[in-house]
Amino acid sequence: MGFRFRKSINLGGGFRVNLSKSGVGYSWGTKGVRFTKTAKGKRRTTLSIPGTGISYVTESNGTKITAPRQPKNTTNIPALTPDNNENGGNGMVWIRFIICLLFGIFGVHKFMEKKIGMGILYLFTAGLFGLGWFYDCIKYFCIAIKNTKRSEKVSVPESESYGYPVTEYPPVEIPVKRGFSIKKLLLWIIVVFLGLMALAFLPHISSILALAAAVLLLPVEKWQGILSRFVKGKSKAIIATVVAVAAFFATPTADTPEVDRSNPNSAVVETGEVIELATLPPTEVTTEPPAELEGISFLEESYIVGVGRTVDIPFVLQPENAVSNDLEAFVDNAESAFLTFDKNGERIIQVTGVIPGEATITLCAGNAIIATKTITVAEVMPEGITINAEPQVPQVGSTGMLTAVFDPLDVTNQIVAWQSDTPEVLIINEDGSYEALSIGEATITATHENGVVGTLLMKVLPVEAERVQLNSDWEEGNSFTKGKTMTLTANVYPENTTDKSITWTSSDESVATVSDKGVVKAVAHGSVVITAMTSNGKTSTYEIRVDPTPQKFKVSYSIKMQSNDHVGSNWTKGCEYNGEEISSGTVLSIMPGETFTIFGWAEENDSRPDYGSYGGQMTLTNEMCEEGFTVEGEADVRENGGRYSGHYAVWYVKITFKPVN
Repeated sequence: MGFRFRKSINLGGGFRVNLSKSGVGYSWGTKGVRFTKTAKGKRRTTLSIPGTGISYVTESNGTKITAPRQPKNTTNIPALTPDNNENGGNGMVWIRFIICLLFGIFGVHKFMEKKIGMGILYLFTAGLFGLGWFYDCIKYFCIAIKNTKRSEKVSVPESESYGYPVTEYPPVEIPVKRGFSIKKLLLWIIVVFLGLMALAFLPHISSILALAAAVLLLPVEKWQGILSRFVKGKSKAIIATVVAVAAFFATPTADTPEVDRSNPNSAVVETGEVIELATLPPTEVTTEPPAELEGISFLEESYIVGVGRTVDIPFVLQPENAVSNDLEAFVDNAESAFLTFDKNGERIIQVTGVIPGEATITLCAGNAIIATKTITVAEVMPEGITINAEPQVPQVGSTGMLTAVFDPLDVTNQIVAWQSDTPEVLIINEDGSYEALSIGEATITATHENGVVGTLLMKVLPVEAERVQLNSDWEEGNSFTKGKTMTLTANVYPENTTDKSITWTSSDESVATVSDKGVVKAVAHGSVVITAMTSNGKTSTYEIRVDPTPQKFKVSYSIKMQSNDHVGSNWTKGCEYNGEEISSGTVLSIMPGETFTIFGWAEENDSRPDYGSYGGQMTLTNEMCEEGFTVEGEADVRENGGRYSGHYAVWYVKITFKPVN
């Protein structure tokens, strides 16, 4: 007997620290894989298949192993094996290629090469996003093909003498075996298949991390030895295949929870959760003989049933283990209520109210009355009222219907009293029908006999105009000329439009004007558009042409000399209209739009008369017809001979046209 101390601390993530009298050790792993270093320096690796009882344990001492000292008189001769060539031998290159192909995406081959940094980088970047993994696969494959096709001759090199004589040996040639046999090729196919299957069905990321840790902790020689032994024989490959398939089916999935088979009280329920039955108390089975029915009690003192509603009335047998197969239930007032009772079912009586009143329920066993209970059937009263209107927004002159919706919906008496607070806007009848009379708002009230009130605010909108049609009282074919009038009539549709007021406008009041009653008066020759617009913006137009009529003008003129530079002293003056001479005070009739010629003149009376005039061609406009017009300017008369040839006399001409109505 001696003092012992051992303490295991779980740090999470599968990592534990073990404290003992010998020192400190640690272990890490997950279900199926665990790596341990003891306080004495020993390394232990445990690989198992959960749920099968199959496991593999390797253990190595932590002490350093040194190579034995070589005798001085011996010669160092390298191992004469086909694998002693570049890159660790032909078999090792193929093993590294397969590991890179299957697990290179996680950086396993980098961990085997002791490139820890690159391995971690591959692990967290998925093989440098697949590019590094793809490159390494190509590289290992090319090296493996090159070593397979190459045949080398391995010779014994000369040994170092270490100061002693060395015996000379002739060179020894060992042929390197080319390629693989068909048997080994099939075995490699099995290895690749098993690796792909294991990669596809790894259930948790922790298994991947455990595999990476296994590659990191186990030396390269271990993996080489394991895989080399695996491909050496067909029988071992078959055993490995069986073990891999068993591991696949024994691995727990996300849908099937794991059961602790060491605990007999563990079980799996339908929800997939594991429960422990060891904590459940043992069930005692007791049997009691049935007792004679002594009475029946109800859970409540009184029951109220609404008309049209059904309630459950439970009852209790006394004693509870009494036999109740012959129970019957009756109601004395079938007009107020009826009941449903299943004597072989639950101990509940279902009662439905028909009309307000009271009814008595009787329970009998055989011919004996066991219990009675009086129930009250009452009307269902409303707790709230909501008013629905159709249409919801009425227009002036429209009719509709109001409906009261009760809460609850099965209120017995659903009659309400209707009222409108503004009957001049909306009037409502006893049955809920209404008529909108004018524009405005009205609050509608629905009152139940128990005092519950529902209200609704309704707005009555005007009937808007949809179109306007214009008609004229002017007879077609008659000329509409200056000074004449016509009346336009605007018909607004629909006919029940609330506001039929019209606003009249003229596009050119210099041609025709229009009054607010639609009376159009011709002012002058031309075309004009009369527009009628309703209060909501609907418009209609009417085009009118004012025909031309002759305009009378009284013409007067004056021709006065302003200067005379030795042109002459005997003169004749006058005025011409369209080539005909007119006198002052002449009345002319000119059509609007007509073109005419007007000018005044002065002439010297001698053998060689000198002549000058002012005027020209003009067109009569409506403005000229309304206001009249004047033609005025200077007429220059030039001397055409004699000693004063080229001298001028200036006359001022003024011709006035005054309208005559």
